[in-house]
Amino acid sequence: MKIARFRADRRVAFGAVMGEEIVEIRGSIYTRFRLTDTHHLLSDVKLLPPTEPEAIWGPGLNFADHVGFASSMLGEKIPLSPDHPEPWHKGRNALTGPEDPIILPRDSDGDLHYEGEAVAVISKNCRRITPAQAGRYILGYTCGNDVSERSWQSKDFSFWRAKGSDTFAPVGP
Repeated sequence: MKIARFRADRRVAFGAVMGEEIVEIRGSIYTRFRLTDTHHLLSDVKLLPPTEPEAIWGPGLNFADHVGFASSMLGEKIPLSPDHPEPWHKGRNALTGPEDPIILPRDSDGDLHYEGEAVAVISKNCRRITPAQAGRYILGYTCGNDVSERSWQSKDFSFWRAKGSDTFAPVGP
């Protein structure tokens, strides 16, 4: 079942996407829910990010081609399987819906880069879980873009500004 978070008639709801319609859900998508009799055309609703997380985390350097690109950009060899992988972080401010614009920050050099990402939507709080336990915490999957301002990545000490600017994490549907 495809579940989406959306805004219709000035309220936010979850629904099941069925063809060109979305059927509202009653209950919690995290535990139990049922479909209601309320239907909306997808063209009449605004699709939103699937959740409102406190933070967004992703694994850095997890694609071989991207590691090669990063190595050439930085002028140094980056190991494909680093002993201590470096995750990236984005705050809630970066999260936007699938059709929302990406806003270029005023002080940007305009060197924006984006990477398509597989996004796991986490259903409940977890910390230091094993790979075998991970599936119990995943509500579902969607797609997203990891937007970065490349010139900031080479200038700044950390990637917080380059990756975490407003609207730099469009996600969904």
